[in-house]
Amino acid sequence: MGIQLSVAAVDHGLRPESAAEVHQVGEWVQAELGLPFYALHLSLPREGASLQARAREARYAALRSLATSLGAQRIAVGHSQDDQAETVLERLLRGNGLLSLSAIDPGREDGVIRPLIDCRRGELRSYARRWRLPVLEDPSNRDPRFKRVRIRHELLPMLSAENPNLVPHLANLAEEARALRTLLDTQARALVDPTLEGREHRAACLPVKLLKSAAPPLQSEGLRRWIEATTGQRPGRAQLEAAADLLQRGAGEVWLRAGWSLWRVSDELHLEQNPSPSSEIVHRRQK
Repeated sequence: MGIQLSVAAVDHGLRPESAAEVHQVGEWVQAELGLPFYALHLSLPREGASLQARAREARYAALRSLATSLGAQRIAVGHSQDDQAETVLERLLRGNGLLSLSAIDPGREDGVIRPLIDCRRGELRSYARRWRLPVLEDPSNRDPRFKRVRIRHELLPMLSAENPNLVPHLANLAEEARALRTLLDTQARALVDPTLEGREHRAACLPVKLLKSAAPPLQSEGLRRWIEATTGQRPGRAQLEAAADLLQRGAGEVWLRAGWSLWRVSDELHLEQNPSPSSEIVHRRQK
């Protein structure tokens, strides 16, 4: 296929055994595959919210840094169809919107790809047994303190007893949500991006007519894109609903995070961070 491969394994520094496991992977890769191997060692504090989320962010940051140093164009990771189904269920439980059900992207813009995303976890284990490949599993994958583990070992098996095809059904749902997200993103870019060109980061305005006549899903996606591009923050569902409501009302205000405020003045929506009393827009809003 004309592909040059290197292999990396990440030690998150959270278990005493993890360094030896990474070393074991490296020995096997070099002896059996003859490929370059890179051991990446992280140091993550256990304190703080969402240890798994912090570990994931640090892992991908380390992999991106390595890929850049190697001149690699892709980072292939091993998510399976079961991982996809678990992510869809997790987001349903969290109450996320429809587009979030797109879950795990098979190919991301930052070069991360998931070539095994359509394979069941059981198929991968059977393949490993058939070819006598060594398998190492992080014990945290069976720790019920983590919500993902409870979904994997309790909720998903219970639901699959009602429908054995649940995992591929959830994966298909993710694919349909991803197609819808792509469509809305393309249309939102066409509407909103011209208004962002040459715009100062601290303030922005959006003509109401650009989105008012659009379908509600496109209104929401256009507002999300505009707010995120201007403020650097992804607005929540309640904030987007309130912002969409301003398209239909003649006046109003929505408070965002980090001091950002969104309000409507006449036929424009305005975003500004920490507006001062001398701001021309604030004077217009007060009138």
